[in-house]
Amino acid sequence: MRTKTIAGVALAAIVTASAPGHAQPAMNRLEVAIKPLFDDPKLVKRLPEGVKFYFGPQAVDVAQDLGPTNSYRMTVRGARTKADACRWALLSSLKAMGEQAQKAGGNAVVGLYSVIGEDHRSEATFICVFSENTLSVSLRGTMAVVK
Repeated sequence: MRTKTIAGVALAAIVTASAPGHAQPAMNRLEVAIKPLFDDPKLVKRLPEGVKFYFGPQAVDVAQDLGPTNSYRMTVRGARTKADACRWALLSSLKAMGEQAQKAGGNAVVGLYSVIGEDHRSEATFICVFSENTLSVSLRGTMAVVK
């Protein structure tokens, strides 16, 4: 009988926690610089070779548009700073998008922008959201062949 009571209490806690109006973990927004990722040769080496990444409204000569791509990645902060952990999630997203572009015959992902919350289109920064120890990045862009 005791097992049923514990299971019932656990189920009630789950239902209550997911009920509308119940406090959910706060998601905080962090604007993070892109440049440090590309300044680190160890990180750049993890990106698909020959694929270029253009953020926001950067001017680029597109020879062929290969269609949209997007990526959502999460990471655990661990001992890293929030900004470094966000860049790690960015790196993971870029890697996935770059590999997809290569498979489509492209050599770039252009017009990259953050899509967590409202769209954030910047050449210099991206948006990362975090709660206690988890950080997330969500990007959209266009796979392309650039000159």
